[in-house]
Formats: sequence, C-alpha cells, structure tokens
Amino acid sequence: MAEAATSQRDPNTEPFGESSAREALGLAVRQVGLSAGSSELIRIGSNAVFRMADDVIARVAPSSALVDNAEKQIAVARWLASVGYPAARALDVQQPVSAAAAS
Repeated sequence: MAEAATSQRDPNTEPFGESSAREALGLAVRQVGLSAGSSELIRIGSNAVFRMADDVIARVAPSSALVDNAEKQIAVARWLASVGYPAARALDVQQPVSAAAAS
C-alpha cells in the first residue's frame, strides 16, 4: 500500500477526477523513485485508488487538507507490520507525498 499523493489543489474550486489524480500520482511516484507505469484506476471517490505494478496500491487524496489522515493511516499500517499482523503493508518510501496537479 502506498499513500502516494495528496494533491495541493483547492477542493472548492478545482474538480477532482481521474485526470488530475493521475497527474498527482505521476508526480508523487517520481518523488519517491517509482513509476506509475500502466496504473489502473480501481475507483474514485473520497480518494482515487490505483493498482500499480508489483501488487502496489496507491491512493491519491483530493486535497492536502487530508494529510493528517494519510499520516495516521501510514503509521497504523507500519505499526501493524511491526507486530506481525496480517494487513496491507506500507511501502518503504517516504509517505504521504504532496504532489500538486496543474490547474
């Protein structure tokens, strides 16, 4: 699991859709040395969720206002891994990543 990106766009003025989510995903994965490759959009709702290569799931939040929530989710995923609990594993990269899609 990767909390790949938190867009810095203004959720009150800019639409959050597949195009802006893909753009933020591309910017975010490059920051941590990964490639979006042929990522597949799984769903878009409160977050955009993408399936990437090597069994990696990336979530893109529509606003940087949600960064605190993303940080908590990554911390919990890493804690669960540290105690051996069978749950999704956070990638060993800096997360969450801020990546602003162009307006």
